[in-house]
Amino acid sequence: AAIGEMYVPAAIEVDLDGAEDAYRRAVELARDLGDEPALAASLRELAVVNTGHLRAWFIDQIMQGGYLEFMRASTEAGSIGDVVRQTPVAYRAEESGRLLEEALSIYERLGDRRGAMTTVIAMAYLNWGPDIHLGSTAGRHIEEIRRLWTHMSAFTKESERALSEW
Repeated sequence: AAIGEMYVPAAIEVDLDGAEDAYRRAVELARDLGDEPALAASLRELAVVNTGHLRAWFIDQIMQGGYLEFMRASTEAGSIGDVVRQTPVAYRAEESGRLLEEALSIYERLGDRRGAMTTVIAMAYLNWGPDIHLGSTAGRHIEEIRRLWTHMSAFTKESERALSEW
């Protein structure tokens, strides 16, 4: 997938560890070079890879019979995010959140609307991914992500139109 177009890679389809190493190095290089667009993209993609690790762990737990335990925990907790914070992979969710916030801040400072929207969509997947697998409010979340995609597409078309007019 092109950069900015894959929001939760499937562990069976990609090398998450290799991608993580590559994007961590890309973040270092972009910081060293002061290349803000590359830094924002690398931060976002590293967060997406982290989210892929989270998804892989979560699906593995469900496949091992943990579905009912997650359902019980999600009804007792304030949100599925609270449940994730109690897991061994909570650090990945926390890091992804920080990386995405930093990327969004850079994109906003640069005025890169497409980059900002792809980051917001990645944030949606990070926050709603577990709900989608549990089916609790999946329909609403999927529709919200689709709405974000539509807005991103509109932003891109507006940007491209302005650029061509210029």
